Amino acid sequence: MCIGGDADEEDITHCFDPLSQYFEQLPLKDKEVMQNVRGVHRESEVFFSSRVHVIPFIEVRLANQEDHDDLADVFNAQSETVTEAYGEYFIAELIASQNEKNKALVAQVKDKAVGLMGLTKQVDLKLLHECFELDPYDNLLKPEIMDAVRVRRALIRCQMQRTEDNNQIAKLQKLKEETMQCNIIAQRIALQEHLTKSFEEIDKEIDVWLNDDVEVKTLDRKKVEDVIFEGWLRDFTIY
Repeated sequence: MCIGGDADEEDITHCFDPLSQYFEQLPLKDKEVMQNVRGVHRESEVFFSSRVHVIPFIEVRLANQEDHDDLADVFNAQSETVTEAYGEYFIAELIASQNEKNKALVAQVKDKAVGLMGLTKQVDLKLLHECFELDPYDNLLKPEIMDAVRVRRALIRCQMQRTEDNNQIAKLQKLKEETMQCNIIAQRIALQEHLTKSFEEIDKEIDVWLNDDVEVKTLDRKKVEDVIFEGWLRDFTIY
């Protein structure tokens, strides 16, 4: 708290009396500096309040069985859900199960236990992942490992997006091709191209028919369509 040098002493006393009970004045190292600070009176004073003045000193130690009653009152005052889920004596069981891999710490104010923390080396990461969103905490992995995982994820997403884009392009291209194939003008062009490829064979076949006076007399519309045209169009598909 900064008190300006031009502040009214009576107002300060009225608002913060007794000031010394919760605040201590910070000693001024170099008073000349204050004269060069714009907007701050050179006679200003700074006070601070240490947490020990308003919050009790907390001792942290290993839990023991004698802490059960104090801790049970704390837990039940907050919520009875834990007791309903894990039983009336879950705190005692937690304290009793301490070993090299499991510890229980108690926060104590004066002679009363006011908080409990259970610590373990046997962490079920799979269960934590199912219950909580751990990505902001690097999924409880080392940062360099999570960085590599994120890079790999980004690469996979990029590859999947590229594959999806390529599939969409191929789908649109296929649609365009089929649309063009079904167009009457496209059909005519395709038919012309098909017949052009076989032009020499068709030309020879026509000459054979025309040069055979007997066979040419047997031709009629049905025979031309069913025999000659059918042969020319055998490998051509009409969509």
